[in-house]
Order: sequence, then C-alpha cells, then structure tokens
Amino acid sequence: MEAGDDPREEHNRRQEQPSDPSALPQASGRSSSPWSATLTPASPEDDAPVTSEAPGTWEEEIGAPVYGELAPPGRMRRDLEIEPLSPPATLLTAPQTGAAEPYLLDAWYATFGHPGLTARLQRPGLAEALFSVPDPHDLRVAITDTTAYPWRCVCGLIITAADGSQWLGTGWLAGPCLVVTAGHCVYLPFRGGWAVEIEVIPGWNGNARPFESAIAQSFRSVRGWVHKLSLAHNYGAIVLPVDRRYGERLGSLGFMRPSYRDLRERALNLAGYPCDKPRGTLWYQARRLEMGTERTLEYRITTAGGESGAPIWLLRNGERYVIGAQTGGDAAGSAAVRINEAMFANLSRWKRESA
Repeated sequence: MEAGDDPREEHNRRQEQPSDPSALPQASGRSSSPWSATLTPASPEDDAPVTSEAPGTWEEEIGAPVYGELAPPGRMRRDLEIEPLSPPATLLTAPQTGAAEPYLLDAWYATFGHPGLTARLQRPGLAEALFSVPDPHDLRVAITDTTAYPWRCVCGLIITAADGSQWLGTGWLAGPCLVVTAGHCVYLPFRGGWAVEIEVIPGWNGNARPFESAIAQSFRSVRGWVHKLSLAHNYGAIVLPVDRRYGERLGSLGFMRPSYRDLRERALNLAGYPCDKPRGTLWYQARRLEMGTERTLEYRITTAGGESGAPIWLLRNGERYVIGAQTGGDAAGSAAVRINEAMFANLSRWKRESA
C-alpha cells in the first residue's frame, strides 16, 4: 500500500496545521507512532464532552471510592501504598483464541497500528509466538481472586467497531453505570468512528465471569480525541445499561487530580487485562512515577496490548483514587492520560448523568 492510500494520511491532511510547533500538546513518546505524529494545538474546546448519541462544573477535589453491596476490602495498613496480594492460587486460564480464529489485539492498533503489521499480528499463532518469549524484567503479578475489591472494579472490554472488527481493552468502574477507559477504545476513527458495542466484563478471570457481563452501546469522549486524535485527550467512558448497575453492586474506584509534587515519591498501581497473558486474566504491578506533565504520566510498569484504559491509582489513607488511564506501553514502560481539572470535571459530569 502506498503512503497516500492510507486513511490515516487523509485524516492528518484534514487537521488544522499549527503555526507554532511549540504549541503542540506534550504527549508521551512511548505511546506515539507514525500515525499519531500530526497533532493540532490544544484549545479549551478540546475538553468539551461529546457522546456517541449526539456529538455535542467541577464539583469537588476528590471523587470518593464506593464499595457497593459486596462491602469494602479487609483492613489494611493506613500507610501502605501498594496492594496487599493474596497467596498464589490456581489461575483460571483460557486460550486467547481458537486455532482458526483471528487473534484479538488491543484497540490501540485500530488507531495507531500500521495496517500491514496489524493484519499480520491478527493471524492465528503469530502473536502468541511473539508473546511467548519470556521477559526477565516482567514483574507483573496475576490476580487470582478477581471478586475482591478493588479487582472486581477493573473490567475487561471486548470492543466491536463499526466495521465489524473486534478489539480488546480495559476499563474501570467510576460510578453506578460508568466505566472509564481510553478514548481509542470507544472512538476508533479508522474503523468507522464510535464503537457499535462494547462488552464489559468486571472481575473477568479466564473461563470465569463471576459477575456476568454487560453489552453497552452508549459512549463518551471529548473533542480533542474525536476531532483531533490528541494523545493528551485520549480518554473516554462507557455508559452501562440501567439493568447493569455494576457500580452499586461491586463498588467503584475514586478519582482525583493530585499535584505533581504529591506524585513524585508515590507508588503507582496498575491492573489490566494484557493480551500477552491468557485471555481474560488480570495482572498487576506497582512502580514509581518516572515523568509527568499537565496531561500525561509515564512509568516503568510492564504492560501489553489489552490494557488500554487500565486504571492507574494511588492508595491514600487506605482508599484507592485513580489519577490516570493507560493509553500505551510495552515492556520498557508505559504512559497514561493524567486526570487534570478538565478531565476530572468531565468524569464527574458523566458519573452524575449516567447514575
């Protein structure tokens, strides 16, 4: 395929070109690609919310966590910054796909992946062979009791795009009917735009779906992502059907916007559903923050495809507060869109509206 034939080139030509390169949003290099290099200057309108139905006040410093009908976790040390893990147990595993089925990739590839490489990785057996190479620096831990808080608030996503293709991602419960994720999980510009539907699976554990799943068809994001593909605005949300109020039953994670000074010496916690592990298994790791900007966070936590949208949270006085959503990464490190004032306001608004 010639460069001029690729739809990403046409999308980039339609974007407004900045007169001052220094005005470009400072997005993470780890999550960038040749297809995401052209960005337009940020403006206040980029944070305007849009919905899959109709494109279209900041309340408090902290959106507090909720534990739901299943009750809070057990007692823990107030000064603990990383999650206390249970003893290892047998993992309920399932193969990524059947022998003749295409391999499901992270939704990141639907927007940023080279078309040729993406098609090759979807061939049965190839991705599994690549991911089977052991990594001595991979310190992720498998979460075996996904019915416990906070793990039950982390959801696996099976995303169906407008063109019929399917992709994987991760999200987290932020309210009774709200799941927050990466923008590229809900709006896939080169696959027809808004997703047709997303299956949300809280507490997924291989063959086991302890809380069943919900099929969602209502989504949220912001103009900066939908109209400009700005990495600094790469976040969105899924509105659950009214008969699947998972946040009331399972609880939800809090969210906040701490200052960079408050983050410098704190441990960041991340859990998601990576494609390089058996499908539907939850993996966790904690590390210190490497670098942050007004809108992005970077950290040396090993991640893989499938974890787009995963929560990055702090443990503060024994409670969990999400500070960002994973947008890209690999074995060398990862990046997230950081919850700033504008993102906090949008999450608070979507939480109220969806409740």
